[in-house]
Amino acid sequence: MSNIVEPNDTKNAIIENVLPFDVVHQTTSSLNSYLHYHPNYYELYIFINGSATLYIEGKLYNLSPGDTFFIGPEIPHMVKKSDDISSYSRMVVHISPELLEDISSGELYFNTFIEDMLNKRYRLSNQELSLIVSYVDSLSYELESFDKPCHWMMVRSLYSLIISSIIRHTQSTPSKPLDYPKIIQDILTYIDKHLTEESLSIQSISTNLNVSKSYISHTFKEYFNESIWQNIIYRRLLLAQKLLLSGQTVTYSCFSCGFTSYSNFIKAFSKMFGDTPHKYITKHKNYKREKIIKISK
Repeated sequence: MSNIVEPNDTKNAIIENVLPFDVVHQTTSSLNSYLHYHPNYYELYIFINGSATLYIEGKLYNLSPGDTFFIGPEIPHMVKKSDDISSYSRMVVHISPELLEDISSGELYFNTFIEDMLNKRYRLSNQELSLIVSYVDSLSYELESFDKPCHWMMVRSLYSLIISSIIRHTQSTPSKPLDYPKIIQDILTYIDKHLTEESLSIQSISTNLNVSKSYISHTFKEYFNESIWQNIIYRRLLLAQKLLLSGQTVTYSCFSCGFTSYSNFIKAFSKMFGDTPHKYITKHKNYKREKIIKISK
């Protein structure tokens, strides 16, 4: 499985397997999950059964069987079980942009379909879920069968079946809405709108929503197990990461994301990603160069 990044673990800087694919179909009674993301992979997440919630991009979803998410690279997400007793079953399929491009060759509007369904919740019917489960299990078996004839042809075909089946569902069925009160949605919407503004604060959110600071702080933490300010800093750091990887300078990335102190930005970035921004960029460039060399061999 692709390595994942835990924001509070400075030993886990961005590292991922060179292989552009991976499949997991798991049922467990225990789940050690934390907020993470995959730097260069898409993730197809399908919930099968149990009692759990999924947190993605500051949004929270109570999961039902068949709930499906196609999560983009660098998008933070986390699944939490609602209790410590019941079993939890889900399927996860990872796929690199390169492999996705390969299997979509010649398919009109494919990129538009992918963009449309990113980071939204869709719910498969029982029949659709059974079909996807069979495809995923076949793919899992095939990925272990390196010595069989037409191995790569089978892998491509099964990935194509999985992704095309999900696209057909998302193009014919509306996404499912969020699962929390209006006040939480209002807080998240305000943060999204004002994320890069230096004036963004718990006080400004309280004032504009006409709700007390203590109420919004308590309610937000009850749902997300983190403070509003922690959520703001985390989102700003992810935005800064994207700017850095797009070629922007450290200074520009710092102040364009709402930080007012360069030194505090460096400290926060280093804590989250395990390196200073300069070292992080260098490692990422070296990794991409190494990945290209290994894949081309």
